[in-house]
Amino acid sequence: MQVETKSSRFDISEIIIVSTDKLILTANSNLPILTLDQFRARCRQVNPHSSLFYQTTTKPLFGYQLKDQYILLG
Repeated sequence: MQVETKSSRFDISEIIIVSTDKLILTANSNLPILTLDQFRARCRQVNPHSSLFYQTTTKPLFGYQLKDQYILLG
């Protein structure tokens, strides 16, 4: 799983649940990249209408695409 922001890609390795309607995705090179199953399991714990953010971004992520065998959020 990856995030694309400002034309750069980052591997997602953690999801931080800030509240029931806000999730922060983070990249941590010391941890393995999240699989789709891991991502789905963590997201089931919160409101399905939660907003996803990448690390320190202030705008929520919007949309996804399949690219190079990754789910690319952006």
